[in-house]
Parts: sequence; structure tokens; C-alpha cells
Amino acid sequence: MKDISLAYEKKIIGFLISYYRKENGLSVERILHNKKTHYEQYCLECTRCKDKEMICSNKTLRKIENGELVKNDCIYYRLSENLNKSICFQRSTYSLIYRLRDMIYENLIDFSYTKLSKILSTLTLEMTKHRNEIYVYEILSFYHDLVTYRTHGTLPETEQLNLYLYLFEKVEGVDSKLMSSFLYNISLQINQLYVKRNQFIENHLNDLEDDPLFFQIKVMRIADQDLLDAYFDIHHEMKQSLNLYQKYVLYNYKGYVEMNTRDYKRAYETMRVCLQMIEEGADFGPYITQGILRRIGMISFYLKDYEKTIEYLDRALMNEVTMLGMQAVFLYRSLEKTKQTDRLKALLNQIHLDNIQNEMERKITIYYKRKYQSEPLTKKQMSELEDYICEEIKPFLNRMGDLLKNIFLDDLLNYVEKTSNYKKLYLYENKRL
Repeated sequence: MKDISLAYEKKIIGFLISYYRKENGLSVERILHNKKTHYEQYCLECTRCKDKEMICSNKTLRKIENGELVKNDCIYYRLSENLNKSICFQRSTYSLIYRLRDMIYENLIDFSYTKLSKILSTLTLEMTKHRNEIYVYEILSFYHDLVTYRTHGTLPETEQLNLYLYLFEKVEGVDSKLMSSFLYNISLQINQLYVKRNQFIENHLNDLEDDPLFFQIKVMRIADQDLLDAYFDIHHEMKQSLNLYQKYVLYNYKGYVEMNTRDYKRAYETMRVCLQMIEEGADFGPYITQGILRRIGMISFYLKDYEKTIEYLDRALMNEVTMLGMQAVFLYRSLEKTKQTDRLKALLNQIHLDNIQNEMERKITIYYKRKYQSEPLTKKQMSELEDYICEEIKPFLNRMGDLLKNIFLDDLLNYVEKTSNYKKLYLYENKRL
């Protein structure tokens, strides 16, 4: 059993008191006075404090909010009450937090979806039990968001994200590693974080070489520096030193680099190795499985193997995670290329736009739904589709390369041939949006 001095926890509680005081617009004067439950139960008969109505001095509050410790626990209780929160100093609660922290760290390294899902269930239950307890609820929420992202790809709410940005330089030890790696991993998907990308790991640069939690980040950084081939060759000779998940990470980023350098045949074979791990029983869960299938489907489209594209992306849709992101267009286009428009229309009818979180995928799906809303299309409908391509689809395609641009260019050429709206073609090919 770990010794629970709560020095670290009280330090973070102090930071959180400062955070919530400012979030709630409470002045120093307002937070320093109350006659609430703790005052009624413990302070009336206590002679420890000279001024019972005032929780503490301005100087003591500043110390607490700067992470310094004070001996009188009553101050923490009463300050928290003014934030409509409570304090928990029970040994059993913090023992549970330490166990969950260690389990999350270990299972992110070996990546067991089954074990992480069980941890997630425990976290959900404990968050309900401790919903109003300052620090306990916040740290459990962080663990919950971290595990949810790694198992399902779900990003935290903005309110929670702002809290983690506030805390990430204040937490210590394993919490610091977990939070820094989490923020770094999601930084590519959130513009607010991208500018701080390197800041999330600069405190752990030495850990990157040796701490297995940072293996994925290490490989990402090596891939960004175009050194992955050399690194991969080294680890080819050291496979026994990597666990199964680390091997997946290495192959996955190798496939990513090969795809970006247009070595699609090698990328296909590399990603097949990742899929084989799943097929042989790797416990990576549906989110990672779908990511592999989506990437192989996209590579197959680049190779003009439309049947394979349909096979892999259809398998991805049958997975527990149902959306395809930008790869949706490759499935729709492959069904067109293989003359399976009835199958495409049936698929589009099954898709509910409200369930699509990815904005690009939603726009693409709206386009295809409109494209197949009636047959044959009237000139007016074609003109509306031309507008939709130029105004709604084009801004995304500026970032996605020529392959996606050419898919919609083919459609636009077909419409313009019938509508004679050549200005739309000029807008699509030349206007910067």
C-alpha cells in the first residue's frame, strides 16, 4: 500500500480552487467568507481560528492557489464549499485512484482493449460516486477521457480540454506523462492544440527513448523526420524487445510514410501485416481495427483496385465504429466505378447525417445523397450539385490532394457538359477558397 500523504493532491486541489474561482468570477473577498455546512458543524465550537467567519487571510489563499500547502484542512473544505464543491480526504478513495492510474499506464503500453474497457466502466461508476469532489472528479474525468480517446477516438469536450491545458504543467509523475502524451496525440485533430504540440512533450524528451508510454510519439516524431526506414530496419532485428502493440505502431507508421511517398504497393503489404495482427487475435478493439481497414481501403483505391476498396471499407462500416471519415468518398466512388449504384443508394439511405461527426464526411455524404435523390437528374439539380461542389466540397479538397479533387472534377465535368455552366468549372479549378 502506498503511503498517502496527500501533499501532491492538496497541491492540485489548490490549483483547482484558483481555476474554478476565476471561472466562476469570484473575487478574493467573496471566496474568503461563508457560514456553510462545514462552518456550522466544525467551526462554531473550534478555538483554532481567531476570525471564524473569514476562512483565511488573502496571503494564505494566494499560497493555496499557487500550490503551497497549509496545515489546516478546514480551509480547503470551506473554500471548496464556496465553489459548490466538496473535498474528499479518504485513504480508500486515493488508493483506488493510484490503482486505476497504474492500470491505465500499463494497459496503454500493452494495449488491451478488453482491460481498458473494464477500467472505463470502473471510471464511469466512480465519477458518479465522486461527482462533486474537487480533484477526485477531475482526475477521474481525465482518466476517462484518455481511455475513451484511445479506445474509441472520442475527443474531450471543450470545457474539459481547457481544464487539462491548465493542469498539464501542474500535475506530476505518471499523471504528467499521461496528460502530456494525451494532449500531444490529440493535437493533430484540434487546432487549439497544434500550436502547443511540442510543449506537451518537452518535459519528457528524455523519457521518449526509454519510457514505453511514449513509444508511439517517438515513432511519430521519427516518421516526421523521414528517418522511419532506418529505425524500422533496426527494430526488425530487435522484434523480441517490442510488445505486439508496439509492433503494430511501428508497422502502422511505416505504412503511413509509404503511402505519403506514393509507394502504395509497399504500403498495402505493410498495412496487411497490421490487419493480420487483428485477425490473429490482437486485443486492439474496434477503433484501431477500423483505422487499419480504412487505410487499406484508401490504399486499394490509390491502386485502382475498387473491389478491394469496397471489401475493406465495407468491413470498416460493419465494425462497431460506423463512420469512415474522408474515406467515405472512396467507398462511394468505388461502388460507382464497379456499377453498383443500387448498393450505393441503399447504403446512403441507411446513413443518418446526424450521426456523422466528421464535417468533411458529412458534406461528402450530403452530396452523394443529393446526387442520387432522383434519376435522371434535371439541369437545375445538376446546377445545384455544381454549386455544392464549388462552395461546400472544394474548401476541404484544397487540403486533401489531387486524388479527391479529381473525383469531384469528373462529376463537375459531367454536369457542365449538360448545363454549360463553364464558370463553375473555372471556379473549381482556379478559385482559392
